[in-house]
Amino acid sequence: MTVLDDLSTGLSENSPKRDKLRLIEGDVRDLALVSRVIRDHPYVVHLAAQAFIPFSYQMPLQVAEVTLWEA
Repeated sequence: MTVLDDLSTGLSENSPKRDKLRLIEGDVRDLALVSRVIRDHPYVVHLAAQAFIPFSYQMPLQVAEVTLWEA
């Protein structure tokens, strides 16, 4: 399993320690990175979202780009 996370609200030390888990630090809006990460994965689960509501007022485009990602 591969996790792509920008770690904007967390720390890599908090991710589960499992042999089959690979953590990649990056932005879901980086389409070239996302393409490389998902290349060998038959399924993708998108859980990226800006959870802090005031961001949606302060930076609406960024929030939409992260939350409404599509492959």
